[in-house]
Amino acid sequence: MEARVSPSDRFRRGYVPGFDCRLSTLRNTLAYHGHPFSNGMVLGLSGALCFSYADSARNRLPFHTVAGVSDQTLEGTAAALNLYMHRGRHDPAHAGPALFREYLADGVPVNAAVYRPTLKRAQFRGRPVRVSDATAVGFHYVTLTEYHADSGEYTVFETDAPVPFRVAEDELMAAWFHDRDHHRPLRDPFQPCDGHWYAMHAPRTVETLLPASIRHAAAKVVHGFFAPPVERMGLPALQRLAADAAEWHTDAWDEAALAQSIVFMKILEHWLTGGGFGRRLYGRFLSESAARAEAPALRDVARRFAGTAAAWTALVAELNAAVTCDWTHRVFTADRAKLRHAARALPALVAMETAQMEELGSWAS
Repeated sequence: MEARVSPSDRFRRGYVPGFDCRLSTLRNTLAYHGHPFSNGMVLGLSGALCFSYADSARNRLPFHTVAGVSDQTLEGTAAALNLYMHRGRHDPAHAGPALFREYLADGVPVNAAVYRPTLKRAQFRGRPVRVSDATAVGFHYVTLTEYHADSGEYTVFETDAPVPFRVAEDELMAAWFHDRDHHRPLRDPFQPCDGHWYAMHAPRTVETLLPASIRHAAAKVVHGFFAPPVERMGLPALQRLAADAAEWHTDAWDEAALAQSIVFMKILEHWLTGGGFGRRLYGRFLSESAARAEAPALRDVARRFAGTAAAWTALVAELNAAVTCDWTHRVFTADRAKLRHAARALPALVAMETAQMEELGSWAS
């Protein structure tokens, strides 16, 4: 007789590390429920690929950003695949058993947003934890797979390590992310994670819905590019970036702030889904979808995304070559001549982004 497999062991069997915490927790939860999609497929199905840019004056973060995934990844994929999503909210003002324990007891993983440095200190109790500028800003999604009543601990899966760890309930509650909590270094009114948690069931109908889901998700991405909900997204944001970058070599921009922003831009472009990495992954989604949706035309669009991805990566690399940073003394400088030269690539990138979205829209319409 086969030994019982714990929810944590079952989750680990289908685990794949991911580039973005929201999409990674979702992808691994789908695999847990019997739908082991690739990271690219989950990114594509979410319909959350976008272009977002804002300088620090207009942005909700204290630096310029170039990013490529909207905040609707979890909800968007649930809607596209007809998942059964349960959403609750942990309120720190009210103590007592957490509702999400009921889902864990039924073997249903729970995805929750935490403040990563606090969670890391709980994971490595008593040992020093280095908190980088990249991880100290905003929320980070993790997956809870079990509650252990005997010890009062929760099993937690990170998105970049297949080996889970346990934290006590008070440690988890201390790390729980609340956007309006003044103890956090950053308050972000635009993020839908103010104490929320998500539990999902994935019915077998997910696979049968794929062709329609792929077309719908592609149409959503195209619409978000040409008719974005806010000016910091889509084509208007891309055009704004091109216009701003053309002036970065002038005294109108603070050199230190601009140089630091470009350093963070590389982090966002490489590790998250702005620019090169996101476009490359979306191209893989389109290649995979060409077979699943019986749409060979998507292979041509996939090649366009691959070309745009390479252009983004080259641009960010050239921008970073124009700045220097001394993290120890927090000194950031920029070579303005190099910035002016790098910015010349942006009009071509605007044209490439527009052309690939137009082609994708022709297929999805």
